[in-house]
Amino acid sequence: MLNQREKELQAIITEEKLKPADTRKFIENAFRDGEIKTVGTDIEKIMSPVSRFGSGGRAEKK
Repeated sequence: MLNQREKELQAIITEEKLKPADTRKFIENAFRDGEIKTVGTDIEKIMSPVSRFGSGGRAEKK
């Protein structure tokens, strides 16, 4: 099960161009807390930068 979780997490990191170390920490905290926080700076840290003024689709990615 852990191996499958790692494979899926790696696929998401690659597809979404996320920061690997920060993403793993974010996911571990989500499992620990029992929820995924979509507001605040934690989720912003793992996402690749996009323009805040253009249509970067940041809200959709969250």
